[in-house]
Order: sequence, then C-alpha cells, then structure tokens
Amino acid sequence: MSALKPIADSVLGWCSNLFGTTLSLAKVAIQCRRPATYPKPMHDTCILLGNGPSLRADLEKYASTLCKHSLLCVNGFSLSDAFTDLKPGYYLMLDPAFWESRNSNIESIMQSITTKTNWTLHLYLPHAAKGTDNMKLLSTNPHIVIHYFNYIVYKGFSGLGNTLFRLGWAAPQCQNVLVAAIFIAVNAGHKNVVLLGADHSWHENIIVKDDNVVYTKEVHFYDNLEQCRFIPFPKDLNTSETRTMDDLFLAWSKVFKGYFMLKKYATSRGSEIFNASAKSYIDAFSRTTLDDPRWK
Repeated sequence: MSALKPIADSVLGWCSNLFGTTLSLAKVAIQCRRPATYPKPMHDTCILLGNGPSLRADLEKYASTLCKHSLLCVNGFSLSDAFTDLKPGYYLMLDPAFWESRNSNIESIMQSITTKTNWTLHLYLPHAAKGTDNMKLLSTNPHIVIHYFNYIVYKGFSGLGNTLFRLGWAAPQCQNVLVAAIFIAVNAGHKNVVLLGADHSWHENIIVKDDNVVYTKEVHFYDNLEQCRFIPFPKDLNTSETRTMDDLFLAWSKVFKGYFMLKKYATSRGSEIFNASAKSYIDAFSRTTLDDPRWK
C-alpha cells in the first residue's frame, strides 16, 4: 500500500488543481474587470515598507538608501512622518475596512493621504473599492492616481495561474497586504523586490483570557507602544464574533503559503524577492540587508 501512496497523492493533487482551475476560471469570467495599469518603473528595485515594529529603526538607519529606489507602502503608513519624508511612489490597501468602514482610524488614514500628498502617488486597490466615499475623497487630490486591480483569487495549475496573474485578470490569495504588495511590485516591472518591516510576529502578541476569547495586540512601527492594548480579534468587519485560535493560525498559514506562490511567480517574470527586515518570520525569500552593495 505504501508504494501506491505517491501515485494516489499525485492523482488527488491533479484533481484538486483541476477543480480549483475550473472554479477560478468561472470566477474570472464573471468578475473580471479592466486590469490595473502600471507606470514604467523609475528603478529596478522596489522596497516594500511593511508596518512592523522593526521598520522604525530601519527607516532611521537606511534613509539615504531608501531614496534611491521605488518605495511601496501599505495601510496606515500615511500616519507616520516617514510618509512625507520619503514620498513613496506606490501605496496599496487591500482590506475592505479601508473603503467600507467609517471608524476614526480609517478616516485619519484617508485624510492623511489626501492632505499630505504633494507628489505623484500611484494608489492600488481592488475594484471593490471603486465609487466608495473614501475613494471620492482621495480623488480630490490631483497628485493621487488611483488604479484598481482584479482581486480574484486563483487556485489551480500554476502555469495558467501565472498567465492570469501577468494579464491582471486574477491574483494569488492575499491573506496579508504584503502579499498583494509584492504582487503589484512584480507586475509593475521591478526586477528586485525587497521587504522591510515584514515582522509577521503576530503570534507573539496573542493571549487567551479566562473568558476563552483570543485577544491580540497589533503593534505598528508608528504606534505609541504605551497605547497598544490587547483587544478581541473579530472575524470580519461587520461582526462582533471573534476568531478562535485555530482560525488565526489557519489564516496565518495562508499568508506564508502565499509568499511561496509569489516566489515562483516572480521567477517566471524574471524578478527576485528579498527579505531585508531586521526581524521576520518569513522563510520564503533570500535574506539580505540594505547594507548590501546591491542596494547602495
């Protein structure tokens, strides 16, 4: 029986890919809209600025190096002074909270982007964000160029997936915004994509209290650490139901799996992804530092 197991696994894997491909193509046929456009990159290297705590020290240490490359920031980066100091050319938001929510934190982020940006900023969001009030606010700033991309998750045979990714008709599963950021940076034509601030150390900041509820403490490089508190982890934007521990680790496993998928996709595009984060749990990419002569 053990001799048949590899054959059985191969057949099951092929069947799973066939089912995933069929379902994904159906979604593309129904949901696909005009793909995002990309300006010709000014640099071969794009540095992705994750918002992990380790970014704080790296921004101070490598300020002169960062200015020599394309920069892509995500989510709440506009709340930091680094936003106007570095003037990144790319910004990406993926979570529906950024166009569906009206909470004070989201409003602060949107106001910051709108009022602070006095340079050309290419902002990438899924098509689902188009036409919302927050996008109308951002559109009032003529320096902000909004691009909408198809976030239609593809699962199936990798060769066809890479073609759909390149055409902008589909995307890998982006359980974390940095997965989407790498995808956009590669599709924009950058030969090298370098991660900073990609700590991904969320598991260090979770606890289960006596009420058996999972609490998490989100910490970003721009946060006042004294104000960071453990709060229940909601399942999604519009519910008070909280995630269980198995929910969390399942979601996080999808994040790391997405990086390995992107590594293969980048190779098919002639790009390479590096991780220069001072602290990081990502194991998919070659490690580097911005002290490396390649980035000087």
